[in-house]
Amino acid sequence: MQRNYRLGLLFFFSLIAIFAGCSDQKKKLLFISDAISTGDAVDPEFTYSALIEERLPGFRSTIQERPGWTTSAYLEKWDEIEREFPSRADLVFIQLGIEDLRINGHHESTITICIENINEIMKRVKHHFPKADIVLMSGTKIDCSVTDNSLEAADFGEWTNEYLSRIGEGYSMLAVENNYNFVDLHRLVPLKSTYDGVHLDKNGHNIVANVIIRFLSEYMVLDQAIENKNQP
Repeated sequence: MQRNYRLGLLFFFSLIAIFAGCSDQKKKLLFISDAISTGDAVDPEFTYSALIEERLPGFRSTIQERPGWTTSAYLEKWDEIEREFPSRADLVFIQLGIEDLRINGHHESTITICIENINEIMKRVKHHFPKADIVLMSGTKIDCSVTDNSLEAADFGEWTNEYLSRIGEGYSMLAVENNYNFVDLHRLVPLKSTYDGVHLDKNGHNIVANVIIRFLSEYMVLDQAIENKNQP
């Protein structure tokens, strides 16, 4: 236990050192999501985007979220979304799909349409931010043991996690095909991480923040290695 704690501290301070070296080029993170990232009943200072900024000085996060919107809604109202984009984004994280299941139902066609729409969203993001790296993220698990009536009305149940997992697999393949990045939150975030079965609680946001920070550490190390290799 003590050894793991020391390794954790070493990892954290090594990460800070890496980012400190890039402080003159602050990384801008853009999160495109549904209600999962907003915190909802969680204080804004404890959302995963706020925790990332707090723990990684030099990083700035912007949330572009529309609670209740499906991937199709994002495409239909893309002009509205695009108008609210920040002037620059170095990494764009995309986490959508659960609302597709809520609105369109648990069907094979829903999975197919969701993956096709995400592919189109990626293209539009890349067109708007040609220098940005894109990171696809799978949805977190549904915890049926605490779902309320409104979630049951959305037909969320034990079967939902299977569909979320398959959507995540589709995102993973898209990431590979396009040489983008993929973060499997469905696998990495424990089941007991919500306050209502769907939306992340304070602990859930903390876990997601840690997952993304670990991804960023690997990304920055690789980015720095490529930069050093390209220097004369």
